[in-house]
Amino acid sequence: MTARFTFRKNEKLSNFRQIDRLYQEGHSFVSGPLRVNYLLCTDTEDQGVQVLIAIPKKRFRKAVHRNRLRRLIREAYRLHKQALTDLMEDFQGVFLIGFTYLGDRIDITFAEIEKKITDVLPKLESVVRNVHDSH
Repeated sequence: MTARFTFRKNEKLSNFRQIDRLYQEGHSFVSGPLRVNYLLCTDTEDQGVQVLIAIPKKRFRKAVHRNRLRRLIREAYRLHKQALTDLMEDFQGVFLIGFTYLGDRIDITFAEIEKKITDVLPKLESVVRNVHDSH
């Protein structure tokens, strides 16, 4: 399949029930300044990968700083998501992912964020593979 470097509205996790479920039932790990929560839901009619990006207001008071960090994380994910979305094409269900920025640096570069995202995505791919192989 050809690579699609887009981040469409249906890839954004915005359903409050699913967000609550992600944080209550999901698993998480920390990689550098990112905490990654994930949950593979097979009991829904949705398909694909849905992503939530959270920047704590307590740590970054100015919206312009939160928006910049959110934009960097979204862009890094958008450029490197292809393998994960390809895996989910033959899987019935939706993979919910929540990225939370835990760092306290506002001057973090795109290269640093991109490195962390490229470290995280193979771990998430292995989760999907393990569940897919067990079915």
